[in-house]
Amino acid sequence: MDFIKVNGNRIPYPNSMEMNQAPNIVNEVVTMNGNTQADINGWKYQDTTLNWDYLEERYLNTLLTETDPLHGPFELSFYGPGENTYKTVNAIRVGRIVVKTRFKRNGVIVWTGIRLDLQFPEAYGG
Repeated sequence: MDFIKVNGNRIPYPNSMEMNQAPNIVNEVVTMNGNTQADINGWKYQDTTLNWDYLEERYLNTLLTETDPLHGPFELSFYGPGENTYKTVNAIRVGRIVVKTRFKRNGVIVWTGIRLDLQFPEAYGG
């Protein structure tokens, strides 16, 4: 459980990664008296941010390539809470991958302060 998979490529597990479920609201209307009515069709994963304190450059390059929004959704595989097998979902990178500092450690290029924002296009359970 020390890595996630992005399109099948292993990446060290992020320092923070929360996969929360939320109702999939497909239509919402505010009535004249101010009440909100919503049609809910199952659930989906909420937008989330993955953070790494540091990553070797090879892993960062994989993230940049495999999550490129121009290629559409990518497969993200992770361990769900209390699960021993990977769960795979489609995800979309939102914006750029943020990085802070580049340095060399033991001859390997390392980047710090990596942040990746994700959205999940699919809904589950109808």
